[in-house]
Amino acid sequence: MSSNRLTFDVVVIGAGPAGYTTAISLAQQGKKVVCIDENNCGGECLNHGCIPSKAFLNAAKAYYSLDEMKAFGVNVSKKDFDMKALQDWKGRRVVKKLTSGINFLFKTKNVEYLKGKAFFIDKNTIRVMSAENGMIDIQTSYAVIAVGSKFKTVSDLEPDGKTIFSPKEILEIDFIPETVTILGGGYIGFELGFFYLYLGKKVTVIESMKTILGELDEDLRILVQDSFKKLGGEIHTSSTFKEFKNSQVTFAVGGEDKQIDSQIILVSVGKEWDFKPLRIHKLDNLRLNENGSIAVKETLETSITGVYAVGDCNGGPLLAHKAIMEGTVAAESIATIGNKPSRKRLIPYTVFSEPEIAYVGMTEKQAISKGINYHLGIFPNSALGINNIIGNKIGFTKIIVKESDSTIIGAKVAGKNASILIGELTLAIQKKLKADELGKIIHVHPSQAEAIQESALSALKQSIHY
Repeated sequence: MSSNRLTFDVVVIGAGPAGYTTAISLAQQGKKVVCIDENNCGGECLNHGCIPSKAFLNAAKAYYSLDEMKAFGVNVSKKDFDMKALQDWKGRRVVKKLTSGINFLFKTKNVEYLKGKAFFIDKNTIRVMSAENGMIDIQTSYAVIAVGSKFKTVSDLEPDGKTIFSPKEILEIDFIPETVTILGGGYIGFELGFFYLYLGKKVTVIESMKTILGELDEDLRILVQDSFKKLGGEIHTSSTFKEFKNSQVTFAVGGEDKQIDSQIILVSVGKEWDFKPLRIHKLDNLRLNENGSIAVKETLETSITGVYAVGDCNGGPLLAHKAIMEGTVAAESIATIGNKPSRKRLIPYTVFSEPEIAYVGMTEKQAISKGINYHLGIFPNSALGINNIIGNKIGFTKIIVKESDSTIIGAKVAGKNASILIGELTLAIQKKLKADELGKIIHVHPSQAEAIQESALSALKQSIHY
């Protein structure tokens, strides 16, 4: 088979958040860049993850809130939830619009985009198999791997899009099941679980570990757990899944088998990596981490000079905002001569649960384990005027302050818009602000941001409203 031959400064394999950010950033710095992906640009996040799942949650929350509106005089005579209409809106008005936006950015920022399967011939040669253009061999000085990760599967539970789903397939579902079992107690499973709880459906979580939601501090975990149960959900920890057959799930708790009715099962047991399609065996001495992800330096360069790995594929927190940051760092590393940037940045975390939670910096557990003496600044949502208006009384804003000099080392927020509020606290920690400095910043009244100021003042025992 004959091939076309092209030459680029940089080849980026993968057009998700890490890949398209790397490509655009490099083009802005004058590099000739091609970005390759066999699927629609935007990656899993935009097409099958972060964006569609939040579209689902937004719709379900709106549906659920119709009953709450009666308290302040809004009455709706008919409640109905049309899953097919939601899928149409999610696909046309959200996902398609955003993927088209990335294509537009590629064109306007001089990034070449190729749709096809890419794999290594050697570190400076990437072959692309394209339905439109045939086989293309690309010569390059640098290669950036940005192929993401994939959901783990469980034996006998291969997703079929009918009764067995992964977090990817379930976002294409066109019906609303009455009973849902979620295998795995991580944040993805819980977010999707809340979607069905908002619709009034029966949801059961089966988790093999002793606790849900990984390394969360206990105060945040309890809030999510209690809310999940209040909405009608069930949580079984220290449990072993056994079988899903004839719309029944069998699992064991404490040596005793239990059975529950379940129309569908969602398998959400983590993520893994598959680099075989990339033919990384062609890259001599490419080092992998113990978990199978690609090992990288702080500059995002792998063990092979000129080959970089960004986003999920290098392990670490599997988060789109971490991937985007790494894309800019890798681009700067490639384009910079001399001192290279580092990916060592503060990464905030969010779970879009009920209540929404977010945290950044050091947790209380970590501070204790490191022998750091600290005190807390706490401000409950119920004490803030705006929260009483918008129905945001559950939760809090809490900052962790080093006892020796009042430097803010950690923060967490639980409640509506926690994912937004955590941004200011991330900046405060990144810039090593002290509690009194944050407490002196004027915040708009009435607004949720006032809780940040009040929590800082609380750490100094100077809170006005609590």
